[in-house]
Parts: sequence; C-alpha cells; structure tokens
Amino acid sequence: MAGVDKKIEEKLVQIESLDQFARTSDIALLFSCDTCIVCRRRLMKYIDSAYTIPFIKSLSEQPNLTYRSFGNSHFSFILILRHVLNNHSNDTTINHFWEAFAYRLVKEFIITPTYYANLTDYCFNFRIDENKQKVPYNNYGEFNFRGKIQVDNPEKIDQRRMEIGLLPLWESVSTKSALPENYLLWLDGQTKQSK
Repeated sequence: MAGVDKKIEEKLVQIESLDQFARTSDIALLFSCDTCIVCRRRLMKYIDSAYTIPFIKSLSEQPNLTYRSFGNSHFSFILILRHVLNNHSNDTTINHFWEAFAYRLVKEFIITPTYYANLTDYCFNFRIDENKQKVPYNNYGEFNFRGKIQVDNPEKIDQRRMEIGLLPLWESVSTKSALPENYLLWLDGQTKQSK
C-alpha cells in the first residue's frame, strides 16, 4: 500500500499486542491478586501511559499523517485511539489530534459520519454530573444518554450534522420522545417561521 510508514505500522502492531495481552492474559498467573480486574485495569493504564499515549502524541507532531500511514491497521488505530480518548479525555493534545485526524477520516469516507459524531459527542463534549458520571452534551446528537439526547445549541446542531453528511436530528431519531425539549421548541419555532 502506497504511503505506508513502516515505523508507524510496526509500533502500532507492538501496541496492539500489548493491549491484547492486557485484555486477554490470565492476570492471576502474573500477579497474586484477589480481584484480578483491578490488576488488569492497572496493567492497561500502565500500557496506555508508557506506550500508547506517547505514540499518539508523537503522531500528533506529524502534519502529513493520513490513514494510509498505518497500512492495513488504520482501523485498529482508531479503536485504540477511542479507548485512550475515553479514558484520558482531558488530554488536550490527544483531543486536538483526534478532532483534526478524525475530521479528515470522515471527509475521506474512511469512517462513517455516525461513528465520528458518536465518538466526538461521547469523548469530547461532556460534563461530570453530581454522581461522577460522564454526561454528553451532544454536538451532533448521536449519543443517547438515559433515554434522552441532550443538545446545548439546538439552533446549530442540524447545521453541524449536515456538514459531515448526517440528516437533521428530527429525521434521524427513531424515537421522537428521545428528542430534547429545547430542540423541539426550536424546531417548532422554525416550522412556524417557514409558514
């Protein structure tokens, strides 16, 4: 495949191997643990901090990076990046890298607009509620949280959706009861203005 960066491809294979080792190995053989889930999470966090995050940060310094640079492992990289974003969403370097890289991927038809929108809503646009739970704000309205979609700027959401190739929110939601009140009020106002 033209444009493959062999160093990136090799490093990604190493990180994938470490990630799969942490997820699938019998942790009880490595550590004497009563609750091996805690040890597995600790091992995964170590792999992220020692290998995955430095790798992603080094990639963020490469302005000509494309999905072709990863060879046949470009989708594996997206999955690893999703895992890192979900667990380290306050890291601005990784956030900026994802926003720029993923936007190019959706424009080049490598990932779907829905996948991009869902990941962006879930990993970037959220607040922590009083129960220490992640609550998405939904720039694209692709993440249903506790049966409802939450939208901060209802007047802009359909424009943002259109820019990446998604239908308006009211046309794409199967359960209209999931639409937020502020969006329905805005939509009703738009309908009345167009008459």
